[in-house]
Amino acid sequence: MNIKHLAIVGLGSIGARHLRLLRSLRPDIEITLVRSGLGLKNDYQDLANNVTSTIEEAIKLGVEAAIISSPSNLHLEQAAEFLKSNIPLLIEKPLSKSINGIDNFISLVEESKVPVLIGYVLRYRPDAMKFKSLISDSSIGKISSVFIESSSYLPNWRPGTDYLKSVSSSRELGGGVLLELSHELDYMNWLFGECRCVNSILRNTGLIGVDVEDQVIMSFITRENVLISTLLDFSNKISQRKCIVVTDKGEISWNLIDKSIFSNIEQVESKIEFEFQYDDPYIAQLLHFFRCIEESEPEFVGISDGIRVMNLVNEVRETGTLIS
Repeated sequence: MNIKHLAIVGLGSIGARHLRLLRSLRPDIEITLVRSGLGLKNDYQDLANNVTSTIEEAIKLGVEAAIISSPSNLHLEQAAEFLKSNIPLLIEKPLSKSINGIDNFISLVEESKVPVLIGYVLRYRPDAMKFKSLISDSSIGKISSVFIESSSYLPNWRPGTDYLKSVSSSRELGGGVLLELSHELDYMNWLFGECRCVNSILRNTGLIGVDVEDQVIMSFITRENVLISTLLDFSNKISQRKCIVVTDKGEISWNLIDKSIFSNIEQVESKIEFEFQYDDPYIAQLLHFFRCIEESEPEFVGISDGIRVMNLVNEVRETGTLIS
């Protein structure tokens, strides 16, 4: 099956990116946008063939696959409409605003028997693949602890837009740093296996004027009793994005901003630098999505991965301490 007609639901920054890349990757594909009419006029809209206001209309037009890039509070409801017509999906992260309704959604996915991918795009980076390979090698020694950090400044995320009116700042729409930066929770599960939260603090620093948590500090433990300390922060003007793995022979660190991996195992230092463009992981993700549909390739980041992240988010919220 070759996909000839695809829908994109929502045309915020990530929806516009998907539209732009799809038009470049598959110039002849028919693209239907599903827009609520509440979003801002987007220059990329002209790249689409059709614009509708409902998913029902898009399905009637004959879409064969869909990308859901709307606010996370709408994801499950919108995805369910497509799944009832057995239409494959790429759902932007996070899977949902909360775990409410997840069980019913899983049943729909199982009944539809179509590919459902979750948009945790960091895994498609070449440095991510290499880092996973390195820390899986027994020669680095026994892993004792891990530190993960993703710090940035929300007001700088989307130049030209009011961050206080964005999804990221809205509790109702699924904002807050825990969900917005849940990429780190996904790759944590991918790299180190399933974890459980043992301690967390959710904090509103008051530094950027949002009414959601803008800083979260969490401690996780893996099945191998590896301690993972994770900091998510979008109120920090100094950007940091890294993962440091400490072993009994040294440490290996992945710097996502510099696109590099530094290793100091048994006092032997080495550094690997990577060259790729910001769009490249998104392109790899889209190409994989098509292969899942057209060639039955197994999902790399599937529904089970999205659910693991949501379960961790729920653990953090239920057991954590909220400070404001």
